[in-house]
Amino acid sequence: MAKKSKDINLPAKKAPIPTPRPVEAPPAQKGVEVTIDGKVRVFDIDNPKLPKWIDDAKLSSGGFPYDKKLKVEIALKTLETLQIELVKLLEWMAATKARVAVVFEGRDAAGKGGTIGAVREYM
Repeated sequence: MAKKSKDINLPAKKAPIPTPRPVEAPPAQKGVEVTIDGKVRVFDIDNPKLPKWIDDAKLSSGGFPYDKKLKVEIALKTLETLQIELVKLLEWMAATKARVAVVFEGRDAAGKGGTIGAVREYM
């Protein structure tokens, strides 16, 4: 008996994979655009050197810290006046059994926690 040949389905030849060609990308903008006082400026986060427009105002933003150091005599007189007002408030709270909410606002590590502890000590 003669053998019958079977049709064998061979996979079709695959087309060669095209090699990608390098394409020039548009230059990426380094930094972040910010608008300050109507001027658009670019701040490069990766650059460790601060731009002059930031360096000039880095410690005087919002009025803190002050451009000039406060004289000791003025600081002590102001502190004494504020402490007297605080004692008046504490006496009023004790006399009237009233409650008071006090909001402390300021930068991190500005001494708010120590002040709150000192005030609570006498309540």
